Amino acid sequence: MDKKKRVIGYIRVSTTAQDAERQSLLIKDFCTDNGLELVDVFEDEGISGAHNNRPGYIRLLELTNNDADIIVVSELSRLSRNDEIFAVMTEVNRLLKSGLDVIFIDTKEHYYGGKTLELIDIMRIAIAAEYAKAERKKITDRMRSGKVRCFLQSEELMCKGSVVPFGYSRKENENFVRGKTPKSILVRDENAPIVQEIFQMCIEGKTAKEIQREMISRGIKTVKGNDFFSENIYRILHNPCYKGVWRILPNRDGKNQTTQTKCDPIERKGDALVSEEVWDKAQAILNLNRIVDVPNNWVNYNALRYIIKCPCGKNLYIVRQSGTGLRYYRCAAKKNKYDETICANGGVNADVALKTIWAVVKTAIAKNEFAEMSNERISGIIKDIERLTLRIQSLNAGIATAKSEQTAILERLGVLTNTELIMSQQRLYEDKDRYIRETEKEIEQLKTDRQAKEATKAELTADVAIEAIDALSIEDKARLFKKYLSRVVYYSETQKRGTFVIDFKNGIRKIVCIHTKHKAVDAVELPSSFKFDEKSRLISIPTKHFTTSNKFELPIIEETPYTSKEVVDALIGQVEYRIEGISNLPYFE
Repeated sequence: MDKKKRVIGYIRVSTTAQDAERQSLLIKDFCTDNGLELVDVFEDEGISGAHNNRPGYIRLLELTNNDADIIVVSELSRLSRNDEIFAVMTEVNRLLKSGLDVIFIDTKEHYYGGKTLELIDIMRIAIAAEYAKAERKKITDRMRSGKVRCFLQSEELMCKGSVVPFGYSRKENENFVRGKTPKSILVRDENAPIVQEIFQMCIEGKTAKEIQREMISRGIKTVKGNDFFSENIYRILHNPCYKGVWRILPNRDGKNQTTQTKCDPIERKGDALVSEEVWDKAQAILNLNRIVDVPNNWVNYNALRYIIKCPCGKNLYIVRQSGTGLRYYRCAAKKNKYDETICANGGVNADVALKTIWAVVKTAIAKNEFAEMSNERISGIIKDIERLTLRIQSLNAGIATAKSEQTAILERLGVLTNTELIMSQQRLYEDKDRYIRETEKEIEQLKTDRQAKEATKAELTADVAIEAIDALSIEDKARLFKKYLSRVVYYSETQKRGTFVIDFKNGIRKIVCIHTKHKAVDAVELPSSFKFDEKSRLISIPTKHFTTSNKFELPIIEETPYTSKEVVDALIGQVEYRIEGISNLPYFE
């Protein structure tokens, strides 16, 4: 009768809550089924596998073939939880060199003492360790606490904080089961329609301040019973829970989130008060308003922010002249007025610039010069948004398929023995992983593009009544600048003269020359046939140019360039070109 081989079992549990008995029974049953003699079981309780100073583990490494024949471990992760696979292989090889066999019950792998691990063995361990790592992360991230488990598994929305989102109320859960369902849940209340109104008002172009005033006038209070502030409106409009995306930050070992390393939030779908389409439209409007919102120091407010440019490509910003209080647009690159090597372009009186450009925009709106082109753009933008949405949906479906295929690959790897097949499956898994990462990046970019399209669409569709245009606030005028203009470039000729090149979003270009005087400003809009040379900053006039009054006094010489002063002097007396009402006085109102 052959002598039974002696077995030393090894079990490890990270916390006392884990089932050490389960591992012990697995080892005992394995020995019984395979005719092995279980001599002893070494146990490390409440110790992480990332630590090598485990008493039971140290005893294990000190064993020789005089003590036992085989070491049996229920799972690979019980031997080591070190993410470095080479550390795992080193530990296994150390045991094998002592003449002991090593068996992992979960992978059904048997490594014989006296031999070192071969390539096929190393790959199997690497794959098994990676799979175990993925499973551990999944469990750690999603099931670290009963709170997370309830959040993910419960059909109801868990109330996870002391303050509930506006539009919802806390309710005791009638189906409460400890560890499985939340004790308190969230349900819609009488304020849910108000949330929907807030999003609709945002889409219609109302600012957070305007929505705040509407809430106060109707006597609507916040969750804490206070009057609304604009910050409350912003929080509502930016909270993804209202589009059905609910998030929770998992605690680490029961500790407060503020004392731990940052974790990625866990998400689930839940009750949505607005559609994703409404949400995207609102975010687009918010991005627009962020650019045009008037700060408290409105005197220095730049209504042409990000629109007015210097020929060098930098933005123009507003500076105030001490003593006079006059405001000037200056290039952001011109840090030192005595150093023209940075940017030689001169500045321009800010109020003159704002009044001039507003006059051009107002005239274009009154004449309805680009309505047809804008409508065509809107139609094209809607098609682009639909195309982007379909692409995002297609990519999300591709990611779901790739993840399912990865799961199938891992299952196949558990039973394969052929080295070439294992390596090919491993490469396939890595390809799927690479595809998922790249696709997720593409989806984020597509979502950004879609929001930009939504913003442009909102700009073009937010019409203004012509009869009320002169009564608009500076904030509303700034919003119209953003709606209609792609950019404005100022080309200085002298300190008091220069040319504005105004580009509308629909492709129309307006060229305006100005000559600043003591209190008044001469400003003329050039005929469309005139050509402005951006390099020389001179103006070319066609050889056959006639005005309605036939008072055009410049000599008609082919290819002759003229300065902005010469053109202004020639056109200022003709009403069809003169821009009236431009004064060199503060402030733009």
